[in-house]
Order: sequence, then structure tokens, then C-alpha cells
Amino acid sequence: MTLSTTNFHTYTPPNVPTYTVQAVKSEELFEHSTFMHSWDCFTPALNERILRLLEEFKKLNENWDRDGALAPDSMAIRSAEMLVKQLQLTGQKVFHVAPGPQGEIMIDLRKEDRSVEILFYADKMRYVLFPKQGSAKQSEYKSDDLPKILKWLHE
Repeated sequence: MTLSTTNFHTYTPPNVPTYTVQAVKSEELFEHSTFMHSWDCFTPALNERILRLLEEFKKLNENWDRDGALAPDSMAIRSAEMLVKQLQLTGQKVFHVAPGPQGEIMIDLRKEDRSVEILFYADKMRYVLFPKQGSAKQSEYKSDDLPKILKWLHE
């Protein structure tokens, strides 16, 4: 098993202490990074409801929407859980999470007149920026995109 470790600073919303995130990535275990924090002064309840919802999504079976939806992908749920925990560390509240018909998990972040959807599929990750005016912009999501996404959300 190959593990690589990288330290980087992430964007934090105003009035929230900065911290260093250590990303540990294992190419053989899974494609997405896991995060360990070095700052432990956060509010555990901030996204607790969201984490409970993600736990409930694990119980959904095929055709959970009675319209042929696939059961949520276990790796998509795991990746969403890791991101929600990382967002919790930054003080970023998650507005909502939802399963999708292709087994994906969507995380919805909002700040006043902007929103971001981060989508975790079995084989890819995407994000969509919804500005106050203009067209939505979407792109492939990588874990090192999070600081710029949060910065955009809070501009």
C-alpha cells in the first residue's frame, strides 16, 4: 500500500481560526483523500444532522425513489462523510445533502446569494458553482479545490 502525506492550509470563513489539514492519500485503498486535523476546537454539532442523513442513505436500496434510482454508492457516501467532517473543521455549515438517481451523493453549501453543489459519484467527483447572477459553472472536483470553492462562496 502506498501512502502519501501532504500538509496544506485551507480557506476558513471570517472569524474562524485557521488550521493546517494533513491529507493522507492511498492510491490503492481509494482515490479520495482522508483528512486529519491539527486544530480540535470546532463545534461537533455543526453538521451532525447532515452526518446522520448520510448514515441513513446507507440503508437505501435500489429503486429507493420508486423510479429506478440506484442505491447510493458506498464510496460516494464515504467521500461525502469525509468532506462534511472537513467542512465542520472549517466552521462551514452544510445546508443539505441528498442522494441522486445514479447512486451519487450531493452536498449543498450556501452563503447568502451563492451556493455550491459538490457531487460524489462512484467513479468521479464534480462541483457546480451557482452565482447570484449569470450561469452556473461546473468542473471536476479534487480535494485541493476546497479552499478556492470556500473562498468563492464567502466572497
